Amino acid sequence: MTTTKIPIAKVWIRACEGTIATCELLKSHTWTSLGDASRALQMHAWPERPKDAGYLKVNFALEWADGQSYEGRFDLGGDDWPDLARHVRDFASVYALRVKPAHMDADDWARFCALHGDRAADWAELLDTREIL
Repeated sequence: MTTTKIPIAKVWIRACEGTIATCELLKSHTWTSLGDASRALQMHAWPERPKDAGYLKVNFALEWADGQSYEGRFDLGGDDWPDLARHVRDFASVYALRVKPAHMDADDWARFCALHGDRAADWAELLDTREIL
């Protein structure tokens, strides 16, 4: 059985680091998918990222068709290819307690789960009912 997920209505880049021209260009647009917003980052911000150390911070916001919203930050640097959908899915999967990050050992993960477990159902709901494309 396939469940239809609530589609994304808008994606915004709220703030970013980089040249003023790039940031103003990205902040002046809205997209209707994370894929389109990621392609804009790939085209305009990717060439300006630090290659060896550091990153460009990109603050973004999503709104789904029912009005629910999400705001996050994507760190663009090194060889990290901008993929906002993967970033949101990965972040939500950790906070839904579905995926343990590779850098955490069992004790770290247990502490994380104890600290964030009360919101895990909210993150699971986002993953299960919201389009993240």
